Amino acid sequence: MGSFRVRSLLILAVCCFMLVISSAAFAENRAGAFTVSPFVGKFMFDKHVGYEDDLMFGAGLGYNFTKVFATEISYARVNTDRLDNLGNKVEGDLSLYRLEGLIHLMPDSCFVPFLAIGGGLYSLDAVPGKTGRDNDAAADYGAGFKYFFNPDVALRADVRHILNFKGADEEYDSNWFWNAGLTVLFGGAKKAEPAPVVQAAPAPVEPAPAVVPVAPKDTDGDGVIDDLDKCPDTPKGVAVDKDGCPLDSDGDGVADYLDKCPDTPAGTKVDATGCPIPEKATVTEAGTYDFGIIYFDFNKAVIKPQSKPVLANVVEYLEKNPNVKLEVEGHTDSVGPDAVNMKLSDARAKAVKSYLVGKGIAADRLGTKGFGETRPAATNKTKDGRAKNRRIEFLPIQ
Repeated sequence: MGSFRVRSLLILAVCCFMLVISSAAFAENRAGAFTVSPFVGKFMFDKHVGYEDDLMFGAGLGYNFTKVFATEISYARVNTDRLDNLGNKVEGDLSLYRLEGLIHLMPDSCFVPFLAIGGGLYSLDAVPGKTGRDNDAAADYGAGFKYFFNPDVALRADVRHILNFKGADEEYDSNWFWNAGLTVLFGGAKKAEPAPVVQAAPAPVEPAPAVVPVAPKDTDGDGVIDDLDKCPDTPKGVAVDKDGCPLDSDGDGVADYLDKCPDTPAGTKVDATGCPIPEKATVTEAGTYDFGIIYFDFNKAVIKPQSKPVLANVVEYLEKNPNVKLEVEGHTDSVGPDAVNMKLSDARAKAVKSYLVGKGIAADRLGTKGFGETRPAATNKTKDGRAKNRRIEFLPIQ
């Protein structure tokens, strides 16, 4: 086993050296890509188990979370033989199922070495003294490399040490394998290839005519010329950075001119308006927050006691996010005159604001607006639909 391990490592080192000195880099290991990796190789069993070393073949399916970190699930099969108690050769097979994590060490080059660690299932047929299959838990670690000869296909080689655990009262088996094959990438962001270098034409011998200077264009008028502007369609009057892109002061992914909550703490999940997403509410298609049903007496703006848990969630959200301001929106179904419904929705919105102010929320953080029956969330032709339309929603505002 020791001499074979040395021989395998020498072969791997020679292959790595030849590949490194061959051609220039064309690709890289890219984030967001799915991978398919067929392979063939040789499996070396622990000598005391009595199985013959043999060829293995299989395939792996993986995903690159980043250029560096990836995961891969694989299946491999080894058609092996052993001697039974009478000295006769018996055919059997090994199925190896693995789930591994991969760490790529040079992800931006065409030659990408990696480390691997994982575990899985080690399933043997024709086990001495037993019938059926012998399924053991297994752990593995090792290394390998990928060599990209175009952006989507790489040569690949692996070496692994496999430990299969046979039970609390038995020792583990120590096995090795090496394999080689391909890795094919699908999807992910590809590296832009450099533009071809065009040689400038020689200057004419005769004097060049006078050239009238042309002022650089700044189509969106943000102070950054078009040739340098990475966001050439910025709306007029919007503050931009040196690249011509709208400022995002709190780094939440929503530009300042669209951000209704411009002081969101770093790392906070936000909605399309840049405001923190409530944990105990749903975000509607209109971008409002629905914390749940707030009950009122029929045709009145008196909040019923069973609404208090929902309103408590609103208070909790506003206390945790002191920079957030909300507009309380009142809605009704289509039963009754339009004008009456408009006044009723406005009165209910104001009743909710008064309740929140009474719980310590500053009044200048809350606005109110009644929409009556003008913005139905469901059909008004059914009882359930009308119930959904009688609602209070909260909209982030500046």
